[in-house]
Amino acid sequence: MLKHLIGNKVTPINIKLLMYKSLLKLIWTYYGLQLWGNAKKSNLN
Repeated sequence: MLKHLIGNKVTPINIKLLMYKSLLKLIWTYYGLQLWGNAKKSNLN
């Protein structure tokens, strides 16, 4: 669904950047935190 919106040539670049910053970055940060939360303390250093 996002690929259609971001990959669309008609969508202005400022709207694409806004979608990236608000949606994708939030999703990646959330899943990244989930992965680091499951890592052992010996693997974090």
